[in-house]
Amino acid sequence: LFGYRPGRYRLGDAVMLAAPIADLNIIFHGIAPMSAHRRFQKLYFKAIAGVIDKEYFGLKGSDGIPKIIMTTSNSLAPFVNLINLGAVDDELSEYHLIATKPILDESLDPIFRSRTESSSFVLDFAYPIFNPITKFQPILIEKNLCYINGIESAASTMESSVLGAKNAVMLLSRLT
Repeated sequence: LFGYRPGRYRLGDAVMLAAPIADLNIIFHGIAPMSAHRRFQKLYFKAIAGVIDKEYFGLKGSDGIPKIIMTTSNSLAPFVNLINLGAVDDELSEYHLIATKPILDESLDPIFRSRTESSSFVLDFAYPIFNPITKFQPILIEKNLCYINGIESAASTMESSVLGAKNAVMLLSRLT
């Protein structure tokens, strides 16, 4: 059943489960339960209007500033991504910084010659922190019940969820 208006329902042909199965209080026979105690990465975001100090990045005066600067996991930079969104006016450009640790103002002093912060926020559950697995959850749970996030313990992205949904639709179209 699914609702298409308050109080009115239609019978569907199949069900696609698109929520993390470990977080649901549902037991499926023949499927090993997954641990619901998954750790998630916290991400810190900061939007800044400012002027980059090119010397920090080893750039010369005439060098352009890249649109995206990504670091490695062992980098000492206070960010994992610095995204150049373009000019705000003749002097300032807008930047978005993303980090796995709080972005401290003093850590930005060497990066920017001048800056103003416009906003910042934290995503507590940005993405799961994965531990290698050897067995995936099944995609087809029952004849007309697909679990589109069967690979989420190995890779969890919007793209993999879209691909899983597309594959589930194709699978269900062959079964019905």
